[in-house]
Amino acid sequence: MRVYGGGCNQDSPAEWRRRYLLAVGLVLVGALPARGGSLFSSVLDEFVVLFPVAPQKETRRVDLGEGRSASMGIYHVDEPRTEWLVSATDISRLALDLTRTLSATRGEVVEKTAGTLVSETPVRIAHYEGLELRLARADGSVVSVRICVTPRRIYQVIVMTTEENRRLAQIGRFLETFSPE
Repeated sequence: MRVYGGGCNQDSPAEWRRRYLLAVGLVLVGALPARGGSLFSSVLDEFVVLFPVAPQKETRRVDLGEGRSASMGIYHVDEPRTEWLVSATDISRLALDLTRTLSATRGEVVEKTAGTLVSETPVRIAHYEGLELRLARADGSVVSVRICVTPRRIYQVIVMTTEENRRLAQIGRFLETFSPE
């Protein structure tokens, strides 16, 4: 039995097998780098992603307005000129329209990053609708974002880096390997 965030979770053999096969598949297709990188799986927030190193985790309450709030798990790696972040907001107890929630989350990302939207592309993340955004900030940094809304969570996968420090392959791997479970 493993303990996460104060709660206990016991994964079935089928779940362990699925995670193992996912990791092996990522190695076979070259998603995992020869050196560095950490395939991270959050059982509590139900996602898998390739961080450059093991992330730190924070938990916050988020005010959603109209007297509603939600729990948000934030996983991040802060490097000298690059920030890697995944946030997972639990919306399982809220009746939300997924399309409107995706649009509202897009607006919040643009506002909170203080960036200018350079591009917006609809994407499918696992079998969920999502958006990929590219933003430019006044300080010269660039922000790459993927947003995914599932019936249980809103996910934001974000990389903020300087233009000259862009590691396109590593950033691409981070964004592409994210998958809600």
